[in-house]
Amino acid sequence: MVMDIDRSRIMISQYSWLCLMAAGQGQAQGATLHPKSPGQVRGFTLLEIVLVLLTLAVLVTLSVPIYSGYAQRAQLAQLLVQIDQISTAVQIEDATGVKNLHREAQPGRSPPRLGVVPDASFSEPGGIRLLLIQAPAGFFASSPREPRYGLIADLTGAADVARLAQLRQALPFESADKIWIADHQLAFPLVARAAEGALPPPPPPPPPPPPVTSWEGAGVPGRKNTWTAQATLSVYGTDGKPLTDVSAGMRIKVTLYVTTWDGRQIERSWTDLGNLNAGRTSFNIDGLSAPSGKGEVVTSCLLEVTGIVYYWPKDPAIKWDGTRASIQIPKPL
Repeated sequence: MVMDIDRSRIMISQYSWLCLMAAGQGQAQGATLHPKSPGQVRGFTLLEIVLVLLTLAVLVTLSVPIYSGYAQRAQLAQLLVQIDQISTAVQIEDATGVKNLHREAQPGRSPPRLGVVPDASFSEPGGIRLLLIQAPAGFFASSPREPRYGLIADLTGAADVARLAQLRQALPFESADKIWIADHQLAFPLVARAAEGALPPPPPPPPPPPPVTSWEGAGVPGRKNTWTAQATLSVYGTDGKPLTDVSAGMRIKVTLYVTTWDGRQIERSWTDLGNLNAGRTSFNIDGLSAPSGKGEVVTSCLLEVTGIVYYWPKDPAIKWDGTRASIQIPKPL
């Protein structure tokens, strides 16, 4: 009897353990088969957060040097503008007879005698400050026999010598005029000068304009109350030389300006052709009326080039320059 009871207890214990295992497996399967509801939010994993932080670090690493380079170039450009302003002010004051402009000058401050320039012009935000000096003769290679105003640039704060090297490269002077006084000090003149004793050559005169087709003419008195319009046309080619290597004729429009016996102003015109001879052709419009009393009077004669006719060659290598020259010849007094 006792053995049966113990055996029953053992069977009950085993059955209970199997039920618990089955329940655990059912819960696991339920978790697998039944996903979370849409209202539940999934958080970021540690791996995702690390990837975002790494990406931000790379972007910052790349952008900081680029921004720093832009800032340095902007500061250098501002400093060059300030140097130009100082140079202009010194030239103006020196030309008006003010001497010793550098007296009581201090680094980063405008000298008292150069009060027109603010202190900010002598101090660059990137860490370079300027000092006005008057260098003795020979200090700068471009001034071997006379003193010369200049500037000394030095460093302040955390600025490094690379800033001065950039300034030295940007200054528009010869290397002998950009002098390293110390590792952190650079001297240079204010304005560029020609070599002592040598004046800069004058600029060359502009070249004369190339000759073009043009007229020469005048009105000459004739017989029996008449006059003659005489004119010569010089014809040039596209090479700027007289058009002599072709056989051609120039089309000319002739216009007479006439005052009739009753005071009306009229025009009479026609087209003529003048053959070229050594690049020239001449016209004589004679018999133009010029009565001393009443009657019709030709007051002037207008000659205009309208074109050219090539006889030979038909298509020359050097053609007429195309200038439609004109001349108006008045009646002689």
